[in-house]
Amino acid sequence: MTATLEHANLCVSDPHKTAAWMEKIFGWHIRWQGPALNGGYTVHVGSKSSYLALYSPAEELTPPPKTLFHQGRIEPSGRDRR
Repeated sequence: MTATLEHANLCVSDPHKTAAWMEKIFGWHIRWQGPALNGGYTVHVGSKSSYLALYSPAEELTPPPKTLFHQGRIEPSGRDRR
């Protein structure tokens, strides 16, 4: 059996703008949107089988640290060069 990733959460400043960009670039669609945890807002954008949950908290986001190495960061993993 092949493992799959059903969804991943991504914190963004503007979930609607980010979702619109992803719809245009990847051909995805908005699957759901609405109020979320701690007064935030979430837009689920993706395909029929998987999506990104684009979350915007109620409070303003702080800039990321200048270092590449900190807890919780997802590092780029490369690309398929076929």
